[in-house]
Amino acid sequence: METMKLLLPLDLQFFSADFDEFDLEAFDKEFEESTLTGNEDDSTDDLPVEDEPVQEELETETEEEDSKTQEPTQEEVPDLTEEQKRNAAFAQLRRERDAAAKRLAWLENLAKESGMTVEQLQEQYEQRRLQKEAEQKGVSVEVLQRLQQLEQENTQTKEQLQAEKFNAQVKLTLDKYKGTEENVSKTFEYAQQNGLVYALRTGAITFEAAYKLAHMDTMLEEAKQSAVQEDLSKRKQRQQEAPIANGSGSVPIAEDLDAKVKEDAKSIIENGGF
Repeated sequence: METMKLLLPLDLQFFSADFDEFDLEAFDKEFEESTLTGNEDDSTDDLPVEDEPVQEELETETEEEDSKTQEPTQEEVPDLTEEQKRNAAFAQLRRERDAAAKRLAWLENLAKESGMTVEQLQEQYEQRRLQKEAEQKGVSVEVLQRLQQLEQENTQTKEQLQAEKFNAQVKLTLDKYKGTEENVSKTFEYAQQNGLVYALRTGAITFEAAYKLAHMDTMLEEAKQSAVQEDLSKRKQRQQEAPIANGSGSVPIAEDLDAKVKEDAKSIIENGGF
């Protein structure tokens, strides 16, 4: 079909004469003109509608808008003052209180509509929950209740023993370092700020260790002062016991005080004892 399309526009007079009189140059020229004309027609038919640049622009604008929407705004959050922190904590407590009041009001309305009190409604819910759990475990409700009671008693016993052990540690620590209730409060505050509450509760760290960490600076200073006083006492004792030579009343030169204090403090830190 393409060959017919290209040859039809040719002048047929070229084929009416003898082959010897055939003008080859004119035929080539006519053939080239007809080919160009056909190509122009084809290219014109196949030209796409020039709406792609518009579509690309729209897609670009959409991507830019999406990127602007997705990019988070990085605003610097200023540090809150102590008063602002307290206000935020009180606001959170008020929100929790209001939410609890709404839940209680909902329970009261539900119980009223069911002809029961809130306590009766809760008891009924608990019985249904136990019955469902007992069916899943393949035991009776009575057996399940007994098992839960034993588990609860076991947990309470462990917690009681742990509390007694912890209180004994607190008392021993206060007696050892002559601590006060203020020192105990500071220890708990230090543990809370440094994530040691759970370790204290489970016994992973002793109260004495937490106490020493919380009062490290104070205890080092006390140890330093104690070392100074001990050195002064020894110097005074040597002065009193040293013999007087040639009536001059001179005594042997004592060790350097600062060096002695540093040595004692270093020994205390290395041995981990105060």
